[in-house]
Amino acid sequence: MALDASIIDVTLPSGMTSTEMDAIVDFSAKFNLDACRASPGSQNCQAEFGLIVRRGEQESTPIGVRFTLNLDGSSPVEGSVYVERAKSSMNPKANQETIFGPHTLRFDAQTGVFDVSMRVISDHSILECFFDGGRRAITARIYPEDEKSVGVAFFNKNSAQGPAVTVKNADFWAMKEARVDE
Repeated sequence: MALDASIIDVTLPSGMTSTEMDAIVDFSAKFNLDACRASPGSQNCQAEFGLIVRRGEQESTPIGVRFTLNLDGSSPVEGSVYVERAKSSMNPKANQETIFGPHTLRFDAQTGVFDVSMRVISDHSILECFFDGGRRAITARIYPEDEKSVGVAFFNKNSAQGPAVTVKNADFWAMKEARVDE
C-alpha cells in the first residue's frame, strides 16, 4: 500500500484494538535522488513516517522513523526512531516527552531505496518498539484516558522531495490476557 503525505487508518480484525496488540510493519521508501538534487539550495532530503497506536479523537501515539539523506557525500542516512507522547494522554500530569533513539538506516545509494521494519507491542499503557529486528528498541509508558483511543493508522509526513513510502507488509495480532495460577 502506498502512503501519500497523510494519515491512513488501519482496519483491524473484528474485535481487535491497539490496546493489547502485537504488530509487525515493513516499510520501504524510495527517494527520487534527481529531484532531491534539483531542489534549490538543497543539501539533503528528509523523511518521516510510521505507525500511530492508541488513536482516538483527542489522543494518539505516533511511533516513527525520521531521517535525513545527505547529498553532500557525508553520512548517507542520519536518522532517529521515536515514540511521540505529546498527545498520548489527555491527563496534563502524564509525561508528554518524545523519546528518541539514533538509528542508522540500511540504504542502497544506487537505487535510492531503504527498508525499515517495525515491531510494536502495545499492552494498555506500555509500548515496546523494536526497529529493524531489534537493532534499536524503545520502551515507553503512555496513559490514554479515553476508552475510544484504540485505533491504528499509518502516517507519512514527507515533503514533495521526500521518498515514496509503501507498506510492504503489515501483520497485527491481538494479545491475550496473561493469567498466573497461584
